[in-house]
Amino acid sequence: MELEHSLAQLIIEHLDTVAVTDAEGRYIYVNKGWVDWMGMQPEEVIGKYIRDVVPNTKIDLALKTGEPLIAQLLVEKKSVNENQPSVVTYYPIKKDGKVIAGFVFSIFKDFDTALGFQQRLGHLTQELNYVKDELRKLRGARYGIESVIGDSTAMRKVRERIIQAARTNSTVLIDGETGTGKELVAHAIHSSSPRSVCNFVKINCAAIPNELLESELFGFEEGAFTGAAKGGRRGKFEMANMGSLFLDEINQLPLGLQPKLLRVLQEREIDRLGGKKSIEIDVRVIAAANASLEKMVKEREFRSDLFYRLNVMRITLPPLRERREDIPQLVQALLKKLNHQLGVEVKSVTPAVEKLLMKYEWPGNVRELQNVLERAMNVAWGEILEAKHFEWFIDKKRNFGGASAITNGEADSLREIKHTVEKEVVLEALKKNGGNKVLAARELKISRTMLYKKIRNLGITM
Repeated sequence: MELEHSLAQLIIEHLDTVAVTDAEGRYIYVNKGWVDWMGMQPEEVIGKYIRDVVPNTKIDLALKTGEPLIAQLLVEKKSVNENQPSVVTYYPIKKDGKVIAGFVFSIFKDFDTALGFQQRLGHLTQELNYVKDELRKLRGARYGIESVIGDSTAMRKVRERIIQAARTNSTVLIDGETGTGKELVAHAIHSSSPRSVCNFVKINCAAIPNELLESELFGFEEGAFTGAAKGGRRGKFEMANMGSLFLDEINQLPLGLQPKLLRVLQEREIDRLGGKKSIEIDVRVIAAANASLEKMVKEREFRSDLFYRLNVMRITLPPLRERREDIPQLVQALLKKLNHQLGVEVKSVTPAVEKLLMKYEWPGNVRELQNVLERAMNVAWGEILEAKHFEWFIDKKRNFGGASAITNGEADSLREIKHTVEKEVVLEALKKNGGNKVLAARELKISRTMLYKKIRNLGITM
């Protein structure tokens, strides 16, 4: 230990400048190189915040984010070498995942050498980020945190929880109504974590028959059962080794399999069907539920010990009706996504359509919104989705209250929306046909008498 301490001290003293801080950014050590550079003695700065001595420091950012800032240019006017740039690295020191100190150092006396190093490092960092992004796509995670759309308070909290979850290896439980985006959040957690270059494997516990689910999760050895493939097969846990496993609809996991999953989470090892020895694994489990696990525990439909093991970190996704302010932003993101899928170029929706979408309750959440937009895009020819492209949607939701789509207090709003949409459709038909009511009525597939009635009732002036 004494030799190791002496070696560490020797290395520190040979670095150009070194400063060590506590978790709050106060000096607790500076080396001789720092003293020579700043022209200040240790007793003058120990206990002071770095930002009070070196205003341009970035150590506060490194301590706050827990991420190192490498090869940063610094021009410090308070130093002996005033206005001469230096290249500084800020490194947070962690213990048990918590930042306990900061390490600030520079290793270049020659600025030209330092600048060259920074440029090479920047180039290599770009290449590394590109490779990591490509690996992420190949390994199965399609979405990052940038795909979590919405600036509402609720969605900002969701993104904060994703970042928190990505920093650890603890199990995560994602809950929320169907269509709220639980799988997308699971992808984002994996993509934001150190495991992002490894596999992201998913399995829907409700989509596989109970008798096959165990072999899907844990794999099997040759001869484990009649028809077992020669050589056996890896299960989802082995496929996700060093990466993440997403267990969707975990509430549908059969009671008989729950103890086996609990053992995997506790012991970090799995047993293949027909296997003679346990296999160690390193897998981060992310589970999602579209039903209340607490209620299922009370009704003895889900094991309490497994629930507690899954519920280490929890992310609850709000239904779309509780974050309607995000709908315009979601519409733009979904249009961009659907344009790529459908091979069309739809840029936006009209104000009337946006109003219609904002008033609806969306029991199917974001998934239903995507379905409605896709259907409208398939009947539209232009770059803007108009009210006439949503006639089927208005007809289907005519009795919103009866279908629990909107509250009774919004009935008047529905009539307003219907009036606005119908007026827009009639005006568009008249404009398209140069004001010719016969041709407009024919296009609208109504009688001329009915068209005159609508013009009168809708307050259209000719």
